[in-house]
Amino acid sequence: RRLCPKNRYNLVLSDSMLYFIGSDQNICRVKNTGDDYSVVLQASSLQKYDNEPVWGFCIVDDLLFIQMSFEFYRYDLKKKEIKKVCDDARNIGQSGDDVYFSGREGTIFKMNARSGETSALLRPAKTENGNENPKNLYKNFVFVDDVMYYYKRNPDGLYRYRSGESTLIDENSDINEASLFSYAHKLFYVVRGDANILMQYDPSDAAVSVAAVFSDY
Repeated sequence: RRLCPKNRYNLVLSDSMLYFIGSDQNICRVKNTGDDYSVVLQASSLQKYDNEPVWGFCIVDDLLFIQMSFEFYRYDLKKKEIKKVCDDARNIGQSGDDVYFSGREGTIFKMNARSGETSALLRPAKTENGNENPKNLYKNFVFVDDVMYYYKRNPDGLYRYRSGESTLIDENSDINEASLFSYAHKLFYVVRGDANILMQYDPSDAAVSVAAVFSDY
């Protein structure tokens, strides 16, 4: 007997509970045994317009962090209380007790999940013209084994960020920043061109290599 919505995505396992977004955009959960399915949060409580999607979420203990089209929220699963974190979160991530997010302005923020204390981890550099054509626009990021990897524009490049230091991995300006993802302790990303190339970076030996070549992405 099927208890969950037919279509589901953004699966996150927290303790013995599997959380996911259903086809109706509600955030749901079920035990890893398949028992006790329930809706954790109705998407309609956050939607600014009809059928606004829930882009993603992450969990720290009993705190659920939800990314809508742009707004970013913190929902306390025990207290059933919700609070807006910011109005513009294009990318979100989580490592340990910290939650990360970045928006249009190109800054990556770090926030302690419990205290809510937030600081700018990586911020664009102003030019002589002020905010016109700023340098170092920090865009998409992903974590591989709790180490951050991010793509930056102006100048373009893919970097590893660890212990406050940034290390260049690939300076190809054709990297699709939206393609960054982690799998099997490695970083993967797509380089666009006449052929699209799936690249992989192995942190164990700092090696970049071609994983696959395909016609479209």
